Amino acid sequence: MKDNYAKLLLQLEKKTSGISGNQLSEYLGVSTRSVRNYVKDLNNNYLQGAQIEASPDHGYILKGQITSITETGQLEFEQRAFFILRYLMTSSQVTTYEDLADQLHYSPQTVRNDIYRIQELIAEEQRDVKLQAIIFKGVVLEGDELAIRSLLDSFFNPNSTTFEQLEREYNFYFEPWITPLTIHSLLEIIRQEFTKHSLKATPSLVKPIASYIIIANHRDKLGFKLNQILPETQQLKMETLNYASKLLKRGFEIFNDINPDNVETWCFAWLLVSQQLLTDNVVINFETDPQLKHRVQEALLQLGETYKQPFLHDSKLQTDLLLHVSRDMYPLQYQFYIENSYLHHIKTDYILAYQYAVDFANSLIKSLNLKVPDNEIGYYALHFASFLERNQQRSIDIAVVFARRPVTGQMLARRIEEKFSNVQVVSIVDTKHVTDIPKVSLIVASNEVNIDSKYPIIYVNDWLDSNDNKKLQLQISRIILNQVLKGSLLIHGTFKDKKELIKTVLHKMGNDGLYKDIIKREQLSSTETGNFAAIPHPMRIPDVSEFALGIVILDEPMKWDKEQVRLVIVVIPTHDQLSRYEMIFKELQRVVTNNELPNLLPNISSLDDFINLIANANQS
Repeated sequence: MKDNYAKLLLQLEKKTSGISGNQLSEYLGVSTRSVRNYVKDLNNNYLQGAQIEASPDHGYILKGQITSITETGQLEFEQRAFFILRYLMTSSQVTTYEDLADQLHYSPQTVRNDIYRIQELIAEEQRDVKLQAIIFKGVVLEGDELAIRSLLDSFFNPNSTTFEQLEREYNFYFEPWITPLTIHSLLEIIRQEFTKHSLKATPSLVKPIASYIIIANHRDKLGFKLNQILPETQQLKMETLNYASKLLKRGFEIFNDINPDNVETWCFAWLLVSQQLLTDNVVINFETDPQLKHRVQEALLQLGETYKQPFLHDSKLQTDLLLHVSRDMYPLQYQFYIENSYLHHIKTDYILAYQYAVDFANSLIKSLNLKVPDNEIGYYALHFASFLERNQQRSIDIAVVFARRPVTGQMLARRIEEKFSNVQVVSIVDTKHVTDIPKVSLIVASNEVNIDSKYPIIYVNDWLDSNDNKKLQLQISRIILNQVLKGSLLIHGTFKDKKELIKTVLHKMGNDGLYKDIIKREQLSSTETGNFAAIPHPMRIPDVSEFALGIVILDEPMKWDKEQVRLVIVVIPTHDQLSRYEMIFKELQRVVTNNELPNLLPNISSLDDFINLIANANQS
């Protein structure tokens, strides 16, 4: 049994009440998709006397008593796909399904099914590769050489925690191309380079570099050279190219006397940049391509016009994004993707920033013809999160009423604005001038006074203690939610998939025309938040009159994209109420990070129930 399978079972035996997919993902150092695949494989091929069940409320639970564990030589699809591609890369000729089946010891039908699944993935991931099935003949692998190599490497995903384990994985997958001695020597060289750069070498960081050298050397030996066209203007510093050249030659020398050419060196240098062995402040020539700068500015201009935000006027945002895109443009073109272990937290903690990042990425996809994966969008979101911190808008007006000395009112106002970034104190008065207070959402009064007003009043200590902060947060949440949820929809139901759910909600809200735009947004990057919720919304601000939410509480958990959801909130923003857009996303952020809410959802029957639930949950 694989190491990670044993570790997963050990955690399930310890956590008898259940453990979430995210917790298992972090513990094993893999994606939640991998966890689901492990569970499915264990249930189908290994466990006897017990099964692993998935509960929306408790996560994964081991039911029953394991009586035995079946050992099997059955490879997972990803492993079979790797060996199929590795064999096809030995020749440019058509290979029959029978030959592949004989080499891999599987039936021709299994090979055919796997070929079809690989073709689907190639199309989905927009790779410049053709896995062409020729009727009555067989299959042949064609396309851009770098894309072919990248496709093979994408199916080599060892979950090694030590370099000894990583060496074993390489020896298993690349046995015809390497020896135990050569892979050990190569990994040692790369580890030394990380040490020279004061970086801690881990198997996950070393693996992409080692794989590139192994595959490149083997393909060069067979005469399959890269055909990338080098740009006329130098994008990398000479010391960067020289460093890449020396490291690549050292790697090649371990295997044979082949010398990598300039194109090979150029692509390898960008791999080192993408894996951040070389950091961007010493790699990129900062005389940035004027055309790229223009496209980034155009993207920010369009984004600013859509959301009424000064993106283009924030010089730090513009500079940081330009340098980021400059550094990552070639790695994205070459599909040198870097893992983003923070993506789940970014999508839940920075919901609005992630939405901005998706729109920004969509502009780049159109203007630069790039595929921008979720991991990269997550890094863009961090730049927009910093922008929001620098440009916080105080959208809730309140008044402060003091008892005796004006200075206590001023002090209270300052403490309120320090604590609540979305609040602005527009009036500080004594009890005699309460009637002079302009239109506000809330009055915060000293607990030493007793006043009447048409506006809501909260009495607090002049020093604003922790209990006062909770009362204020509760009231602010209620104000925001009451404003936003007016005219919104709340339903319970069961749906076969997210398309049916979205179509139903939009029809009930009278916004059928937004369906295609919301689905387009889902195709760019799923709006599931990783806990138990999804927040679908249009790509662009629609031409509708009322800001509204379509809230769906599912009677049964439903798979959204990769995760199961219980709560779906369809957001319909408007041009003239964009301040609400930001406010509601901040409130929803608190919702989707609260692990207690799924248990309470079945009891929600009205918008008032939903408002009370969120407002009270936000106090924890």
